[in-house]
Amino acid sequence: MKFSDIRLFKNLSEEDISELLTKTQSKKRTYSKGEFLITAGEPVRSLGIVLEGTVHIINEDFWGTRSIITDVKKGEIFAEVYALMYPRVCEVSAVAAQECEVLFVNARSIIENPVSCDIHAAIMNNLVGMLAAKNLILNTKIRHMSKKTTREKLISYFSSEELKNKSSDLYIPFDRQELADFLSVDRSAMSKELCRMRDEGYISFRKNHFKLKKLDT
Repeated sequence: MKFSDIRLFKNLSEEDISELLTKTQSKKRTYSKGEFLITAGEPVRSLGIVLEGTVHIINEDFWGTRSIITDVKKGEIFAEVYALMYPRVCEVSAVAAQECEVLFVNARSIIENPVSCDIHAAIMNNLVGMLAAKNLILNTKIRHMSKKTTREKLISYFSSEELKNKSSDLYIPFDRQELADFLSVDRSAMSKELCRMRDEGYISFRKNHFKLKKLDT
């Protein structure tokens, strides 16, 4: 994708972006599916921008149980908070959900050594907007997680996706295990609940394609 299409660089010219990336010694890297981009417990100097593919931000406990905090799509950023708080260690990991290309940008350098006042102002304005959007996403996930049962969590998630997409015909960004990890539920129990919801007429599905249905009254 073009750098000017990335929200972090909104209202900047290609020349401004090129100068900024050169000054911050930004680097592109490609990753295979399942490869770790960031490992919890290590300090992070640079925020990541997904140029192609998808990245999952995950949390793993001491015993290896994994939960997906969020998925980061093309054009979105990740690890920006930890990069800005360097040398604080990162408490989450980033893993490639599929083959992906990522641009890493030194966040502290952007703030502390701005190319110009105009570029600095644009970057800060864009960054604040992206942080606000992420906060809304995390608040939505907290709402899903606050539900007591697996069915309630699924209903909360599907309802949120329907509102966001303005359609009851949904393609969700997770496979079954990833959806279970995202909602912090057992995969087998979730699969059984999905089948019950299908049999009761609430949904139909095939792989990651779901259709939500209104029940006849």
